[in-house]
Amino acid sequence: GSAAGCNTTAELRAWRAGEKAQIEQTVPLAYQHYAEAPMEAEYRQNLARITGEPQDLAATAVVYSPADCNTTEQLKQWRNATEGQIKSYTPAAYRKYALAPIEKDYKRNLARLENRTYMPDVVAGITAEQCNTTAELRAWRKEQEAQLKAWVPKSFQKMALQPIEAEYEKNLDRLEGEAPEGPLPYAAAECTSVPQLKAWYKQQLQQMQYIPEPWRKMPEDRVKEDYKTNLARLRAEDAASENATEAPRASGDTSEAGAAEGGESHGDGSKSDDSHSDGS
Repeated sequence: GSAAGCNTTAELRAWRAGEKAQIEQTVPLAYQHYAEAPMEAEYRQNLARITGEPQDLAATAVVYSPADCNTTEQLKQWRNATEGQIKSYTPAAYRKYALAPIEKDYKRNLARLENRTYMPDVVAGITAEQCNTTAELRAWRKEQEAQLKAWVPKSFQKMALQPIEAEYEKNLDRLEGEAPEGPLPYAAAECTSVPQLKAWYKQQLQQMQYIPEPWRKMPEDRVKEDYKTNLARLRAEDAASENATEAPRASGDTSEAGAAEGGESHGDGSKSDDSHSDGS
């Protein structure tokens, strides 16, 4: 049964003994106290229910929801108690992953209690679909990956990064557009745009279907290698072109800012002038 189904302290103690025995049989000794923590919290909560004694928030915070808190003081007690239990029962290497959602819940409910709008610490400026340039899309991917690597254990990051990469590639295809009309180049090195290269690659793979399967792998590998090499080349060229376009704009902004500051007073009381005296 469950702890909530116990009606006497004897039943509740028997439930706890059974849960503890199961943990000792299935969980390695070094990790048993981590598994026992939520069980003990549930035991204390139901013990208070059966005996009619006031529940100790600090002792049972793990089974409380911050949404149940009605004052900022209760919410702070919930956070302190929950963080204390995590620090006591969670290995140090994994604590930041367990503490992150607690801090997020705390801030969300603090905003609720203070009657203000909750603003997350990290808010993506735009979605991948809203990106209008490949530079914006690369920035989007960089931000998404940084957030994921900050909160997801390294052993799970590879799988978690896959949806981000898939979304990036889908929108990269959208931004890079379609191949120009006309015959495709003979070689990948002759392609002048990413869409044209992708069309070339697709055509090459289609032609591979006419090669008997036992002899297909080697030419397919060569085509894939040419595609990857030239894809990197074209994307590097596109990035360089975007940077070159942005540079004059940034330079113009700097020049305008400098001109605007030309007549402002300095901290020593002097005032800058556009003309300089040659007789000084």
